[in-house]
Amino acid sequence: MKIGIFTDSFTPQINGVTTSLLLLISGLRAQGHEVYIFAPNNSLKLENQPETNTRRYPSILVWGDQVRLAVPMIRAVTVAKLGLDIIHVHTPGPIGMAGTRVGAKLGLPLVYTYHTRVERYAHYYLHLPSWMEKGTLALIAKRFYDLHDAIVAPSRGIKNELAQYITKPITVIPTGINIAENQQMTDENFIPKFFKKYNLAPTDQLLITASRISKEKNIQFVIEAFEKIQKSCPNAKLLIAGNGPDKESLMNEIKKTNQKSIIFLDFLKHEQLFALYRLSKAFLFASTTETQGLVVLEALAMGLPVVALTATGIEDMLMNNIGGFMTTPDQNIFADKAISLISDPILWTKKNQEALRRAQDFSDEKTTGQMLELYKNLIQKKSAQNAR
Repeated sequence: MKIGIFTDSFTPQINGVTTSLLLLISGLRAQGHEVYIFAPNNSLKLENQPETNTRRYPSILVWGDQVRLAVPMIRAVTVAKLGLDIIHVHTPGPIGMAGTRVGAKLGLPLVYTYHTRVERYAHYYLHLPSWMEKGTLALIAKRFYDLHDAIVAPSRGIKNELAQYITKPITVIPTGINIAENQQMTDENFIPKFFKKYNLAPTDQLLITASRISKEKNIQFVIEAFEKIQKSCPNAKLLIAGNGPDKESLMNEIKKTNQKSIIFLDFLKHEQLFALYRLSKAFLFASTTETQGLVVLEALAMGLPVVALTATGIEDMLMNNIGGFMTTPDQNIFADKAISLISDPILWTKKNQEALRRAQDFSDEKTTGQMLELYKNLIQKKSAQNAR
């Protein structure tokens, strides 16, 4: 099968969409399928990368260090030469829209994966009054989604949200994870240097969170909950891994309080982050804007129990509190769950084993198989329609 991936977010940008795409592309190629990628370049150059079947389009940085606006000069005749069987769109930006337009022109089946809750991020781009954002974007999104033959939602909660305003078929297929690869991807040699750099002791109880540091990720909630945790667990340390527009202001706030137990980390490679997961007592997560919460799945795959706010996407990961705890947005309850994992070794071991088992439900082999089944069904339907 030949599959065209159209995305406005891709390497070298590191975010949930990129991570999800890399996992999908790797899984599809591992099963012998050809994948062609259409994505932004990190410059104003048009560039072909034949070694990875990637075509990069000129783009400019329009927000922060992540969001780029591409100029996708994508002609249907160029795509037709590839002999694609299906087009899979992953973003509603210029490249994604070009993929939708080209796919329709060529009569190819079109799939769209809903990665990002756009209405939660609209204040960065549109500057609309808050009362206008959700309704306006829902209308725009509906018109765009309706151009596709099928929509992929990464969780049941997102499917239910989408079903309120679109009528196209919605299939739940979460982003998978290569569990064996992740578990082997740990740089143990990094740990002694890390402990020395941040003046950590073997007796310290590490809690960690990892995400883009921006308003919608709710890092402030985790910080305030940690202050309650520390009253019961003086040796607790909170590690905050990530970058983003709110990092500097949060760091300045921490400095003013002379809080020494909250540590903002430099950029960490996955193998370094996963090594820290092995040593930590809990992964703390307070975002309520996730479509799935891939960082939560990565923590579970390393056997790290999770304490998170109950939210769409997270509910699928921590169903029935398996592998951790979901709580209401009450800092005292959130803190109590983290304290229980620090202070009760038997409970921690139980949640550790649950986390490892739960992660198996999201293996990349399983989720890639689900995606391929959807592709095959859509290709058959489109072929039958075209034959009429």
